This record gives sequence, structure tokens and C-alpha cells, in this order.
Amino acid sequence: MKRIKSVFCILSIVILCISCASGVRTLHNEEYSDLSYLKEYFGSGFEDKDAVYTLKDFKDQLSVVVPEYNGEGTNVIECAVNAAGYSELVSTYTSSKIKERNLWYYAKPLKNVRTDYFYTFLDTGLGNIEMAKDDKITADEANNILVNVANAKGYGRRYIGFSTDPDILNTVRTFYNGFALFSDETLSSIGKTLLEKEYITGYNLKNYNYEPRFLSDYTIVYSHDDIDHLIQLIALMKSEGIICRIQIEPKVSVYQYLLDWGPIPEPSDHYRVVKDGDMYLVNAIEFDASFEFSKKQDKEYFNSLINKNAKKSSDNPEMKGLIKGSWWQPLYTSRTVMNTGDFVAIVNNTLSNDKYSLNTFTVKNSPVDFSAFTQSDDTLTAQRTPLVVNRAFYNYLIGASYE
Repeated sequence: MKRIKSVFCILSIVILCISCASGVRTLHNEEYSDLSYLKEYFGSGFEDKDAVYTLKDFKDQLSVVVPEYNGEGTNVIECAVNAAGYSELVSTYTSSKIKERNLWYYAKPLKNVRTDYFYTFLDTGLGNIEMAKDDKITADEANNILVNVANAKGYGRRYIGFSTDPDILNTVRTFYNGFALFSDETLSSIGKTLLEKEYITGYNLKNYNYEPRFLSDYTIVYSHDDIDHLIQLIALMKSEGIICRIQIEPKVSVYQYLLDWGPIPEPSDHYRVVKDGDMYLVNAIEFDASFEFSKKQDKEYFNSLINKNAKKSSDNPEMKGLIKGSWWQPLYTSRTVMNTGDFVAIVNNTLSNDKYSLNTFTVKNSPVDFSAFTQSDDTLTAQRTPLVVNRAFYNYLIGASYE
């Protein structure tokens, strides 16, 4: 009986370690692999699942994911810990703490691996015990560690949680409450010029530090200005069993305020109207909520979920079954083609200055030409990103039906 209990204890601990180290893969059952992520964002990763890779192979890939990595480390664990920036943390693993971690993980010290590095590797979620047996690792193991290292360094995904987290609604609201108006002098000046010349009717100012860096094939970006609407939308997705990562990017929406709209509202942390020359410009905090779904079918289902529960319609004048703050023309985009629903190709025109970017949508065949600005200022970069957008917002973009 004691032996059975002991074996059960060991199995339980191993399962716990693997679950903790592999992170969302075990808990959220994603269809995609770590290799998919490494290929999209780093052009790297181990593809041959039948090959066994050496320490040198691993170091080479680490240097792609973390360019500043100096190659320090005599085994996979040490290399991963150092590349992730945890070398100082290692020194906190005193002999007494190591004994505690031995009991927690029910693990024996590994040959040729420093125990303080071993437990730093496990505790920070860089990998699990199976990955730490020797200097030869499988493709899947190596890719998982590489993604975990990228996340640790801030080069991977940026997100505030999962739709299934028990406290996700509170997390979302708390995160949003920290948003405040921001600006970039150079881009704001350019935006004003574009508005004056009526090349655009408005633009969004964003900060790259909030960019989610999600997998394009599994991601939809949903734009809105009402946090209560987003809270209810996430709760709705939870009730539908949809699992996704969530990131919220603040953006400052800038457009002209017309005086015949009425008295200018009082300024706040999220809204103000500024007189700039002959124009009154609204600066309002909105947000892009990015959802990286665990399954493509959930991404495809999102469109029908919005049309049913988050879109006003003349067929539903009493707005029954709609969540708070629903729009006539919701806005959500994808970088990849949608196979269900009515989506139309558009372009996001981006002009970047350091960590800030000016963004404005146009129809596919009428992009904004930023060349005059990039030619006069070589610190600015321009990019056109093809997107698909839901039909209702496309109608708004071209000035067609309000639905």
C-alpha cells in the first residue's frame, strides 16, 4: 500500500510540474503549436519532430528569439534561465530553499545541472522536469522553452488573462481603469494636417507596448469605447464556452468636434476637446480588445455571436437580447481571411514614431500615402496592413447603410 501511495504521489507531482511548465497548452487545449508562434514572429523553431537536437542547436535558436543572449550556459536549463533574464533570481535559491523545492517537486538533483538553476527553471515556468533530463531535447520541448523564454523577455505574447480565468472581469476593469489620454507631438501634428486637408476623417493613436503579438490565424481585434460592453462581451463568451487569451490596447481616437453637436463636454482622464487652430479636436480613450482563440471554430463563431448579441438592428427595435453598449456598426477585424460571415478587405494605414503609431482604416484600393512624411523625417516608418472587417463597419467606412 505504501508503495502504491508513493507511486501515485510521484505521478501527481510530475503531472503538476508538466502542467505548470507547459502553461496554457495543458489548461486551454489550443489547436496551434509553439512552432506556429515561433515561425510567425521569429521565423525560427524546430520543425523536425523525429530529430534530436543538441545544446548548440538550442543556443542558436535562443539567439534568434533573444538577440542579446550571450550563449552563457552549459546545459539547456542554464541557457534558458540566462536567456530569460533570471540569472539574479538563481542566487535566491539557498540550500534551505532548495530542500523545500525538493519536497515540493519530489525531484532528485540532476547530473551536470546546478540545483539552483533547476528550480529557477521550474518555478518560472520555463519548462518541466522531463525537459531537463539531459542536453538533448525534442522539437516540441525545445519550441515550448523558446516560447516561454520569449514571453519572459517581453518578446512574446502580451495579455492580461484568459476568458476562463475566475477573476478575468475584475482584471479587465482594473486594467482599463489605468488608461489615460496620451499623445505624440510628431504624429499629432501629422494627424492634424491630414484632418485639415480632409485626407482622413479621424485616426487612432496607439502605443506598441500594449501590442498583443497574438497568432494571426486565431485572433480577432474588437474595438469599442465602453468598458461595460467589453465586460459583458467577455462574460458572454465565457457562457458560450469560448476560451481565448485577452489583451486590451488603449488607443486615443482623434476626430473633429463640430460645434453644432452642442456644448463641449468637460474634460476627463478619458476625454477632452482641444482647440487647434480653426478645428476642435476630440481626444477620446477607446480600446482594441484582442482575442486569441484556442480554436479556429471559435474565431469563426465570433461573428454570429456579435450579430446576435452585440449589434443593433432595425429588426430588433427593442434591442432584446443585446448586451450593454451595443452599436449599429460594431468593429472587429482579422489579419487572415474569415471563412464564415460577411467580411470585406480593408487596409490599416500606420505611421510609426518610436513606440507610438497613427492608425487609420481605408478601403482596399484607397490607402493613405504617408511618403511625404517619411521622406522628410527618417525616424518615421509607414506600413499598410491588409485586414478583413465585418460588413457593418465596412458600410460605415464607405458611408453606406447605418446597418
